[in-house]
Amino acid sequence: MGIRIERISINRGGPLKKDFDMKPADLNLIYGHNETGKTYVVESLIKFLFNTGKNTPWILKRTKDKESTIREWEPAGKITVSGLSNGATEFNKTGTKLEDYRYSAANLPQDFSRLMVIRAGDTKLSDTRDGVGRDVLKTFLSGEGTLDQIENNISQTIREAHITEGIIEGASRGLIKKRSEIAEENVRLSSLRSEIDENASLGTISSLKKEEMKFRKDISELEKAKRHYALNSETKLQQLKMENDNRPTEKDLQQQETDINILREKYTGISSREDKLKEFRKSEDDYKWITTANEIYRGIMEKQSKRPKINMILMIVILAFLAVAVAGSFFYWHLMIGGAVGAFLVGIIRVLLDPKTVPLAEKGEQRKIEHEFQKRFSSDLTDYATFKVLTDDLKKQHILAEDLAQNLQEANRDIETRKEQISDRFRSMTGSTSSEEEWDTVIKTIKAEKADLENRIRELENTLTRLDIPKEEYLDTAAEVEWDNEALRRKHDELTMTEAKLTIEKLSLESLKSRLAGETSGNTTDTWEELLTALECKQEKIAEEYRDITAEILAKIEICKTINEFRNKENARIKSSLVSEVLTKPLLALTNRYSGMILTDEGNLNLISKSGDEFPLETLSTGASEQVHLALRTGFAELAMQQPAFLILDDAFQHSDWDRRKNLISHTLSMIKKGWQIFYFTMDDHIKELFMDAGKDLKKKFKSVELK
Repeated sequence: MGIRIERISINRGGPLKKDFDMKPADLNLIYGHNETGKTYVVESLIKFLFNTGKNTPWILKRTKDKESTIREWEPAGKITVSGLSNGATEFNKTGTKLEDYRYSAANLPQDFSRLMVIRAGDTKLSDTRDGVGRDVLKTFLSGEGTLDQIENNISQTIREAHITEGIIEGASRGLIKKRSEIAEENVRLSSLRSEIDENASLGTISSLKKEEMKFRKDISELEKAKRHYALNSETKLQQLKMENDNRPTEKDLQQQETDINILREKYTGISSREDKLKEFRKSEDDYKWITTANEIYRGIMEKQSKRPKINMILMIVILAFLAVAVAGSFFYWHLMIGGAVGAFLVGIIRVLLDPKTVPLAEKGEQRKIEHEFQKRFSSDLTDYATFKVLTDDLKKQHILAEDLAQNLQEANRDIETRKEQISDRFRSMTGSTSSEEEWDTVIKTIKAEKADLENRIRELENTLTRLDIPKEEYLDTAAEVEWDNEALRRKHDELTMTEAKLTIEKLSLESLKSRLAGETSGNTTDTWEELLTALECKQEKIAEEYRDITAEILAKIEICKTINEFRNKENARIKSSLVSEVLTKPLLALTNRYSGMILTDEGNLNLISKSGDEFPLETLSTGASEQVHLALRTGFAELAMQQPAFLILDDAFQHSDWDRRKNLISHTLSMIKKGWQIFYFTMDDHIKELFMDAGKDLKKKFKSVELK
């Protein structure tokens, strides 16, 4: 009877305005314009009958790699299907799907939903260039798809493995790796059993214990010597610290050096001031001379400055007397005589007072002063102003010399005080008096002695730090041996080695027992007999597991060989299926051009025309390739299902021209005669009319529904 849909019940939803309820016939036409619910009914059938979503042909949500193939509607209802088991089987949105019956009596092929649903514009069976591909051919035309499933259950490692001279060779992965690990575990258990059988020796333990006791005694004596050495070092350290405390501090030495430097700077300052004072002293005699000469020269200059004024007055008087004499000559003769006598007398006085008639004594004193001035200052004395400027300068130098002399006296007193202070400090530091020339050497010696003392203190402190002995553990009594750090280190090393050997010897027997307990999941408190019995049981179990996994590997290798042999036969079966009438007859009927097909070595399909020419399927036009894919789909369905079933065609003929549509419908009717159930959904009026005409001859085997 085959697999048939007995009833379709879909609740209204989306664009479907009324509930869709149908008891299908053999040929079923569902017609409806846009927005009447045709697609809603088709996709409801898909969701009720088949698995949808990831890894199926029916993708609900778009991804970056694939577009969605059905909408995310949530339809309600059910579909009743017969031919899957005894009685009818109901399908709905959440229940079981047809894929769940694949391995039941229905014997559904892999990916059968791609054959049972054909949608307009989606006639290809795969994403390959020709729309078919070798994988589809293997799935629907041979058992090679099943062989792939069987082979996929065998790991790549086993598929690549082989047997050479009775030895399994392959990559160290999976079962082969596990087999090697089991073999290694078996070897390890056998090796452990051999060690147990040979046992271990206790002969060296006694001598090692004697060595251990001797090393411990030597270490004890060296530790006593160390404690006594620490006491001696501490005593020396305190003595050196006391001695260092009695020596001048670094601050004292720095102060002494600073004072010495200050004293030497003062020496330098005094020397420069003494030189300056000497310069001032050179002009002291000039100062004394110019002070005396200044008074004399000033008096001479003042006298000379007064004579021109008197001469002017006398000249006026003379003119007056002459005027009187002239007037008297006209009036009174005695006035004339008096005026003449007066003018004569005043004229004599003027002559006597003329600068050119300076007294010789005064003139000589002036020349003497000018000559001495030229001699002392290498400059001519032209007037009193020059004399006065130089006098003022020399007076200033005299005052500076007096101040400088007083300052030098104070500086000398300060130097003597500082020298005394420095000498007193040296006596305090060294207990003896040092000359000024020895001061630097004395300080250098004190510093060197102090540095040496501090180095010795640091060395003793470092020694005590390395010894790391608390003061309360210092020992007054000397040990039998001298303290030797290197000797103590060697003794500790020798003791450590001896203890390690002892530990190894003591643990040798227990090690075997612990290993045995670990291998058998026992306890070290168990008896040797119990642990050995458990070891034997584990060895037997490991041996059995090794045999089982070896048998599994060998069996799978043989299966792979057999699969390869079957592949050759299946390739021949695919080629024979491609020339069967189930494929060639509808191909010619639908295309009216191509009468057969062959599979190339590359796994592509070539079509053979009626004239015998070959054409790759991938080169055909869109319309022609759709006709070929429709023919292949229906043919693959008949070959793969091995029984009649139902086909859902969603306007699968829409892209065909009008002549080919007739061929497609004729092919559909031929399938109905073979027992197939066809559902054709369309919005095309021409296709509707073609089906309505064809349905007249089918009578009750044809049913049509119009969606509104």
